[in-house]
Amino acid sequence: LCSIQSSKATHHSLKQAGNSTNPKQSQGRAGVGSYFKRHELVLTRCHWEIIQLVPASKPGQFNAWAVVEGVMCKIPLTVPRVFYLNSKAPITEEFPGRRVNKSLPHGRHTHNLIEVIIDEEQFRAESKKLAAHLADPEVEGIYETRLPLEFNVVAQIGCVCKVDKAAKKRSVLDAWSLNELHMKTTTECGYLESSIAFFYLYH
Repeated sequence: LCSIQSSKATHHSLKQAGNSTNPKQSQGRAGVGSYFKRHELVLTRCHWEIIQLVPASKPGQFNAWAVVEGVMCKIPLTVPRVFYLNSKAPITEEFPGRRVNKSLPHGRHTHNLIEVIIDEEQFRAESKKLAAHLADPEVEGIYETRLPLEFNVVAQIGCVCKVDKAAKKRSVLDAWSLNELHMKTTTECGYLESSIAFFYLYH
């Protein structure tokens, strides 16, 4: 009888031990979670000192290597395709955009200049329609279709930028859109002045 009771007690103690949580594991999970939360706060509150843009596997997606608060970060970006269609007739359906006033190269006359902003994947899918528009006598020309997407990034946010205050919170793995970032001058925010002493670049 004593042996049966002792075995039951042993089984009960083992069951309790199995249900108990390892405090080190709990602390580890909490530590990882707090790290990502701090990382998200740093990205939204501090300026980014951009070092390099690397194209990702998906068209229109880039990874920006930037120094944020002295830490090197890999930040995903979504870069749209921006081009301009100069038409003698108004265009409102196939390529929705907004009418803008810009100077065309070689002194070309501006008729109805439409700025079109679309995803890079959609732009590639609509390449045949663009070719058809070029053959249309009502279309004077289509501009900046071959401009590298990296140029748009450099022109819009430069080497130092900051997240817009109205931008939505997100995971560190979610991509940022260019319209959520604002360029900062190196007078407003320093660029690689004392954050990191050495950089190792691999090609």
